[in-house]
Amino acid sequence: MKKILGISILLVLVFACEEQNHEYLTDSDSFKSEEIALYPLSEFDLTPSAFQLKSGKSVEKNFKIQKATGILKVVPYANCNDLLGLQGISEGNGNATHTGKFHVINTWCVPPEGTPAYITGIITAANGDVIYVMVINYYVENETTHFQYLITGGTGKFDGAKGSYELHGTVDWVNGIFDLNGEGVIVY
Repeated sequence: MKKILGISILLVLVFACEEQNHEYLTDSDSFKSEEIALYPLSEFDLTPSAFQLKSGKSVEKNFKIQKATGILKVVPYANCNDLLGLQGISEGNGNATHTGKFHVINTWCVPPEGTPAYITGIITAANGDVIYVMVINYYVENETTHFQYLITGGTGKFDGAKGSYELHGTVDWVNGIFDLNGEGVIVY
């Protein structure tokens, strides 16, 4: 299982998926300093007016993630059977404004080549309220991994939440651990 985990994680990193057409690049060195677009950013309206809540009251707040640490793993998952039948999971804990201590879990189907078509996540705040997120882009620069997230909703006080943020730090795919921090905005 350890060998499958290592190979799966390596496959996810080594190949970069080209925007929407899902053609795969084979030059493993080309992604090291370039952005890997999981979703074309042009598809998302990230202007402040896009974050208006249904009530029309929008309050944009800074969202700072002081620390998020955890593990990376790959497990068999039947709903990923169109690919390798494997699911990638990053799971951990951290501390952020508006959530206090939180638990986070991100999941994706491991493709045979290239980057996952989508990575979704759930941040559960200390009080049990939830923020739904998805990774819209990531890149590696000077051995630092950057993830750009879009906030897509939530529960409790985060019901209808919108926003975006970037996390950056260390992702050790070989040993299966991450240590990230970052900031952005949240509207709720």
